[in-house]
Amino acid sequence: MLIRNATTFDVPAIAEIESICLGEDPWSEASLISHVSDPMCLTKLALLDGKIVGYISGRMIPNEAEIYRVATLPSHRRMGVGATLLSAFLGSAAAHGCDTFFLEVRASNSVAQGLYTSHGFVKTATRKNYYRSPQEDAVIYTLHLEEVVSC
Repeated sequence: MLIRNATTFDVPAIAEIESICLGEDPWSEASLISHVSDPMCLTKLALLDGKIVGYISGRMIPNEAEIYRVATLPSHRRMGVGATLLSAFLGSAAAHGCDTFFLEVRASNSVAQGLYTSHGFVKTATRKNYYRSPQEDAVIYTLHLEEVVSC
């Protein structure tokens, strides 16, 4: 598996993954281009046999990063793609000075929650009715790298 940073040329493939994995709530290609072009944003791709099979995307600000999206094509789930992407994102953002990470996930997405807790994220809050289509709570997870390193 190859992990690399996304470019604007990758946006059509990312948009396809968005439509497959995120159904009624995908980002537009214009939003994806804006995000991939923003130097404060970080989008990493997972490629197998030259095909983009997953991505992770988020934003970095001084000392912090928020993960917005983690998506893997259904045909490539349970193969370590998400875990590899998450590790790559954490490493790159840490190299840019980020030591605290945030993300939110659907309350019903126990697989994703397992991935995040396996990387040291801790559940810190809930946002009622945050998601739509279907309406659902968001669980907020936080990771402080200094806590992981000191363990």
